[in-house]
Amino acid sequence: MTMTEYTLDDVGGRLPVRSLAHFAHYLPPESATMRELRPEDEARVAWMEGAATAQLLAVLIDEVRGMEWMYGKAHSKGSLRRPKPFETPWRNGEEAGVRRIGSAPIRIADFDEWFDRKE
Repeated sequence: MTMTEYTLDDVGGRLPVRSLAHFAHYLPPESATMRELRPEDEARVAWMEGAATAQLLAVLIDEVRGMEWMYGKAHSKGSLRRPKPFETPWRNGEEAGVRRIGSAPIRIADFDEWFDRKE
């Protein structure tokens, strides 16, 4: 509505109610009004806005690197290193090269004892 010459003050005068209803009916899904009215469409809206584009591109890069590695491994006699995943801010610590401490969960009693310990 900000792109038109009308405001909500014009409803009933210069702007007929029917025109406002028509405008509201055809609002784009990514508009704030439609996000409020249809929260179930949030995933679809994310695709439309391109929010998933960076993630898809990172996955595509990883897949191409993986295919190149498999092809190279199948057609060479030497050993090839597996490609590292493309670094992105949303990968979990293991994929992003962050060192992990511990390999299994600990018992609740052990955790409580460790957590309540005063140093």
